[in-house]
This record gives sequence, structure tokens and C-alpha cells, in this order.
Amino acid sequence: SNENLNKMIRRFIPKGESLKKYSQKAVKKIQRWMNNYPRKMFGFTSSKEIYEKELQTA
Repeated sequence: SNENLNKMIRRFIPKGESLKKYSQKAVKKIQRWMNNYPRKMFGFTSSKEIYEKELQTA
């Protein structure tokens, strides 16, 4: 859910803090971490793994 994604982001960026304070490199690092994070709803597979698998079968 959106709330869960917000919690993940808040591990790195406090609520209410502007993203302008962060470099694109820092934001990309958070993005990579989130995309590689195993999710229970996906059988503890990451979003990245599911995406890559879909690309192979397309």
C-alpha cells in the first residue's frame, strides 16, 4: 500500500522534509533499496526480480 511505501521512504527521509535537500544520487540509492527489498506479498521476492522476470517472458 501507499502507506507502506511511505514508511520505507521515511527510513531515509523524515516526514515533511523537502526532497530538494537530497541529491539525485541519494534518491536513486533509496529507489534501488526499495526495488530490491523482498516483499511478503510477492512471496518475499523483490519488485525488481518480478519486473526482470516479466521482461524475460514478454
